[in-house]
Amino acid sequence: MTFLFYPHDIVGIGNGMVAVAAIVLLQILMSKLVEKNKDFAFLVEGNPTLLVQNGKILRQNLDDEDLSEDDLMEMLREQSISSLSNTKKAYLERSGDLGLILKTGKKRRVKRKRVLF
Repeated sequence: MTFLFYPHDIVGIGNGMVAVAAIVLLQILMSKLVEKNKDFAFLVEGNPTLLVQNGKILRQNLDDEDLSEDDLMEMLREQSISSLSNTKKAYLERSGDLGLILKTGKKRRVKRKRVLF
C-alpha cells in the first residue's frame, strides 16, 4: 500500500491531537476577536446584503450572493409571500437567513435553503 503524504512513517495520534487542538484554539481566538473588534467582524463575517427594495429585485446584489431569482422567490413563498409587491425590503443576513420587512411593517426571518451544485 502506498501512502500519499507520508510514504515511510505513520503519523502518531499525538500529532493529530496537536492539530485538532490548534484548530480549536484558532476558532476560539477568531470568535473573541469578532466579539471585541467590529472592523475585524466586518472582514470575517461581512454585512447583510439588500436583495429587494420597494418590491424590486436588486439583481446585482442577487448575483453577488450567488442566488437566483427562483431561489429568492422560493424563500418568499415559504413565508406565504406570493408577490414582491408585499415586500418593502429583503436582506440576506450574515447568518444566511433572509430578513424581510413587509409593507405592513412586519418583520420576518427565513432560513436560507442551501443548494448543492
